[in-house]
Amino acid sequence: MTNNQFFITDKVFIFIYETKEAATKATASWAKAIAVANEPPLIWIEYWSKRLNSRVTFSTPNEPIFVIKKDEDYWHVIIGERVGWIVSRGPLGLKEINK
Repeated sequence: MTNNQFFITDKVFIFIYETKEAATKATASWAKAIAVANEPPLIWIEYWSKRLNSRVTFSTPNEPIFVIKKDEDYWHVIIGERVGWIVSRGPLGLKEINK
């Protein structure tokens, strides 16, 4: 896979971390920091933002994900008006959108 690709997931809400370091710390602490299925993770967003002292947001299902840069399991992305890092491993159900 290369950089500058579009993806979409129809399954989960994906956490978007402000920095790669925050994404790394969160995923090292707890696997659920990667994605939450079925409902918006509002409680977890508040929890992780405070714990990491860094802004955390989330994407919604069917929201296009533009990958700026891939760095192993961590992707620098633009999702809507949010720019940040996601963790690409786990049950995200990411599907590439053809150009």
